Amino acid sequence: MTIALSPESSTSIGVSEVLRRYRLAISLMFAIAGMTIGTWTARIPTIQHNIKMADGKLSICLLLLAAGGLLGMRAAGRLIDRHGSTTVMVLPSLALGGALLLAGHAPTWTTLAAALLTFGILHGTLNVAMNAAAVSCQAAYGRPIMTSFHALFSIGGVAGALLSAACAHIGLSVADAFAAAAVMSTAAAGWAIHRFIPAPIVSTDSQEATATAAPAQRRPRTRILLLGLLAFSALPRPMCMAAPPTGPAPTSPASARHPPWPPPPTPPSPRA
Repeated sequence: MTIALSPESSTSIGVSEVLRRYRLAISLMFAIAGMTIGTWTARIPTIQHNIKMADGKLSICLLLLAAGGLLGMRAAGRLIDRHGSTTVMVLPSLALGGALLLAGHAPTWTTLAAALLTFGILHGTLNVAMNAAAVSCQAAYGRPIMTSFHALFSIGGVAGALLSAACAHIGLSVADAFAAAAVMSTAAAGWAIHRFIPAPIVSTDSQEATATAAPAQRRPRTRILLLGLLAFSALPRPMCMAAPPTGPAPTSPASARHPPWPPPPTPPSPRA
């Protein structure tokens, strides 16, 4: 893939500066995506306790979060083909903090499920768009830099979890912690969007080559769906957060009919 720069940007600013700013903006998008999901994940037990949700209802909420992510990823491809990855990143990056804030203020499990569905759609759309932008940035650099973007996603996840832990330590509620994360993510997204201008664009030859290769890329759809199903099956279940049972373990009928062998030694009788 060949990457060209817009003519007006190349006359006013150096190519290296354009790519540096573009890479910085994409890096912030990865950090935002990681921080928001890390902030939410760290407070799942507290949210379950506050709303008094059973494990089954929490499972439904997490299922809707994953389903929203799949819907956003599915729609992001067509949106990127029509509007470009830079344009598609604008709305989800700005709205992701608001969806997280709605999840923090949810009074019931149904409103939490709706908020998580919205959060999943926005996060999935941003995930695909920022990765597409990272691919174009890497091609413009001419050397592998994709690992740096994914590292910032992990760093953002750790930062979000630490933010939630710090807010819990000083006694702030879930809503306050999510509000702090929402303000930080929205401010970072607004600054990143401002830094997107100017940005690399794909040349006409590259677009024609991509359109020619599109039918060949659609063939392994069944394999991709199977891999997605396998990854979805590997998601952790919230049942592991249930309290362990207390009291003596129940005795099965089989163990009652067949005592353990060898039998325990009989204590000696006391002498008269």
